[in-house]
Amino acid sequence: RVAEVTPADVARLHRAMRKTKYGANRVLALLGSFFAYAERQGARSRHTNPAHDIEPYKEESRERFLTPSEVARLGEALTRAEKSGVRPAPKRQRVRKTGATAKYRPKTADTPLPANPLAIAAIRFLLLTGWREREALTLRWAELDPDRGTATLRDTKTGKSVRVIGAPARMLLSELPSIAESPFVFPGRSPDHPLIEINRVWYAVRHAAKLDDVRLHDLRHSFASVSASSGGSLLLIGKLLGHRDTATTAKYAHLFDDPQRAAA
Repeated sequence: RVAEVTPADVARLHRAMRKTKYGANRVLALLGSFFAYAERQGARSRHTNPAHDIEPYKEESRERFLTPSEVARLGEALTRAEKSGVRPAPKRQRVRKTGATAKYRPKTADTPLPANPLAIAAIRFLLLTGWREREALTLRWAELDPDRGTATLRDTKTGKSVRVIGAPARMLLSELPSIAESPFVFPGRSPDHPLIEINRVWYAVRHAAKLDDVRLHDLRHSFASVSASSGGSLLLIGKLLGHRDTATTAKYAHLFDDPQRAAA
């Protein structure tokens, strides 16, 4: 029961996950939030959170910033995926069926085919705006203000957020087809729902660009990095990213080597 969980119980679970330190720490943070909520609801006595005294595993920073040449490679791979297609990433390829199930696997399964243009556009949009994936995929046409060049997002990780959209991203949006039955900028198979995921396309594109260590979220880091290297303040970058606190923005404010040399 919630009231009976002890620090030893949480420590035992955390220890059992030690081979996946990042996952173990995320579970520890989740439990800490859960038991804090339980205390507020009266399901536990105050100041008895069993997750608070557990030391998380040391983590190495996983921020990754694309260099200009890497951005160029990614752009070229996106264009290839859109026009002629790229092969799936090795770890994402469908396993060849054998024996009685062989007939269910089409012979063209490994043939590159043009990717979903909306998925390609969504990845480009993430690179040009620094938005979170969910914010981009659920964007509605009604939230855009073309005259002001802004988007008003009603429900983000930090609540309501007004974002200024740069000229390249606005041009990308202006070239997207608008499906009359769908309110979404990036609609899914059903007009009533947004595009659910773009990971399969992303893994294929990043592999084609020889960027297998780059996560989709790293596009957000890279956007902030370019702003920082151009002299943008933490407050300005935080506004573009939808942060409430500049302390959150600080970890994104990585400078490329060239501006540092110029400043030196």
